[in-house]
Amino acid sequence: MKLQSRQILQNISEAREGLQSLEGKLASGEIIDENLLEIDIQHAFHHLNFAWNIRHVAPERYANCSDIEFSEWGRFPGDLDLMMSSGEIDSASLENAQETLNQCGALRIAVVENIERLKRDFPGWMPDTDGRLTTFNMMRSQVNSIGLGLFFIKRHLLDLNWWNTNLPDNYTAEEAIQLLERFDMNLKIGFTLQFFGTFEHGIRTLLFNLDPDACNQARSPFDTVLNCLVDRLAGNYNDELPHIDLFRVLRNTQHNNGVHRPQNGKDKSFDFEGQKCNFVMGKAVDFATFKFIFSLCTRTAQTFEKFVRDDAIRTLSFCARPPKEGAN
Repeated sequence: MKLQSRQILQNISEAREGLQSLEGKLASGEIIDENLLEIDIQHAFHHLNFAWNIRHVAPERYANCSDIEFSEWGRFPGDLDLMMSSGEIDSASLENAQETLNQCGALRIAVVENIERLKRDFPGWMPDTDGRLTTFNMMRSQVNSIGLGLFFIKRHLLDLNWWNTNLPDNYTAEEAIQLLERFDMNLKIGFTLQFFGTFEHGIRTLLFNLDPDACNQARSPFDTVLNCLVDRLAGNYNDELPHIDLFRVLRNTQHNNGVHRPQNGKDKSFDFEGQKCNFVMGKAVDFATFKFIFSLCTRTAQTFEKFVRDDAIRTLSFCARPPKEGAN
């Protein structure tokens, strides 16, 4: 991707000028208040962070960035590799830590953009209480949480020295890899369950507010509730159903530690973005990488935005939480 040299230079110059001013004060023997020192250092970091984070951002977007983008770009980069420890762990079964962090960041941006578009187009919706927005707020929170876990892996858990400094046992690299792979798997399972659970709750919320008496107050099994909602929407969303069903089956599989064990005992197969997704009875799925899960979550969030923009939903004055939900 093309580096945006002009805006990178602008931020590096701002950081350099601030540091030169601070250097001059210190060299002259001027007494510096610690609070002012903190402000000057923060200012330099802010522009250095910006210089890296906006290196590929189009000039038009950079010039008209939103408040959220301004805050994001001013944070320390999660994708900037620093000096690594000599005790670095190498596990072929783990996905590339930095690449996975980047993919998680892209999902977070996508969900934030879902929120910002809806808040802009429907200013009357209350972001803290209306289910059309709180669903996305929960998704964002879950993406932030998985991001913390992935960052912890990259910054600490790939370093064997960290294990032996912070934990009571002296782990070998092989032992650390086994524990790390289990931690990685638990992150995937937990995130998949939480993100789909939030989407499911959102679907039940929409149906309950559209038709409170439908599907036992939206407490029927999920696939029944989903089809009932789609039948009541003004638009045609049949193309969205296969990837939602894929996510549902993946969620159920993750309940069984990644092994496909449906009640009907049957295999199931899906196509998602050119990839064949096979669920074989009694077998662990082999396609549910973080990249795949994040792509599925992005598509699912897009689908939910389509649903809330439907004429039948967007015209509702408010979307309240439904009664206690049923099972899928």
